[in-house]
Amino acid sequence: MMQQKAITEKRLLTVHEVAAFLRSTPASIYDKVKRRVIPYLKLGRSVRFDADQIKAWLQKYEIHEIEKEVKSHGTNISKGRQER
Repeated sequence: MMQQKAITEKRLLTVHEVAAFLRSTPASIYDKVKRRVIPYLKLGRSVRFDADQIKAWLQKYEIHEIEKEVKSHGTNISKGRQER
């Protein structure tokens, strides 16, 4: 009974909802699914996304990109200026 409750509490999003949340397009989301870049569920022919997994994925991606950008630009975060 408790397992069933946990399953029904999950918020599943459609491609269009994820696209709106990420300020992207449905085509871009389908491309990410095809490349297996974004976490998704396949329910028959439908693609759905767990809202919590999307938020976690986004947070991981964002942090990684910030670190990558800082390294590529030589920005010194603690001083707020670029190294030369």
